[in-house]
Amino acid sequence: METDRLTTLIDEKYRVLTQLHGLSGKQLELVDSGEMAPLLRLLSAKQNLIDELTRIESQLDPFHRQDPESRQWSSPDARQRCAQTAEQCQRLLKEILEVERQGESTLVGRRDRTANQLSAAADAAHARKAYASMAGAAPRQFDTTSGG
Repeated sequence: METDRLTTLIDEKYRVLTQLHGLSGKQLELVDSGEMAPLLRLLSAKQNLIDELTRIESQLDPFHRQDPESRQWSSPDARQRCAQTAEQCQRLLKEILEVERQGESTLVGRRDRTANQLSAAADAAHARKAYASMAGAAPRQFDTTSGG
């Protein structure tokens, strides 16, 4: 039945979203700790799951255009289970997106702090250079303490 295929795809989507949800939590921990090498490896793994999710969504696309009431289910329980799994998918996706927003906010804050620190360091270096050049160009004072 066509609804069996729908159920299989929804189950696959749930599996991928569950994995993404787990990785998103780890991602937030890595962002908070500033561990960039493990973060990049995790983002690569997430990209593979996102690619898989995209594939699943493209296979689900024809079902989005259907009238849900016209689908033939093997039983009311099968329909209810599929609907519940689809709702869980929506909940997971919402949680994943919230974690992504938190991670992005943390990274933007860290980026801005780093930019401010670099700017302050550059300003200090510029001031040091200016003082050094002024010291070299300052008129020399004569020693007026000797009687000469």
